[in-house]
Amino acid sequence: MIFLSSAIDTAPNFQGWLPAIVGLVLALGGLGGLATFVKSRPEGSKILIDAATGVVVVQTGVITDLRNQLDETRFELDKAKTQIDELRGHVAEMSLLRRENDRLNERVSILENENSRLRSRVAELERNTS
Repeated sequence: MIFLSSAIDTAPNFQGWLPAIVGLVLALGGLGGLATFVKSRPEGSKILIDAATGVVVVQTGVITDLRNQLDETRFELDKAKTQIDELRGHVAEMSLLRRENDRLNERVSILENENSRLRSRVAELERNTS
């Protein structure tokens, strides 16, 4: 413990040098670095407001684009709904036509059978009359 306290007492005191070191670092970082730092404090709020205004403008543009896309999508959706309704009507009509076609095919089959029967009868009558 005694060794530690004597080491602290003999340690060099850099607190007096701190402002000089900070100034030197700023000067080496750029000769106008300190002036810019000092100048930027009063303009800091203006820079912040300008940046916020720019963000709002960008967001407004994005929102406008999204609204335009939404309007286009709604238009396309309405158009698609209309086409779907038309297709449903065509499907219903096609279903009716298929049923009618099936009914007519049955009728043709019945008439062909009747025609075959009548031809056979005609042939039989012709043989009997001869």
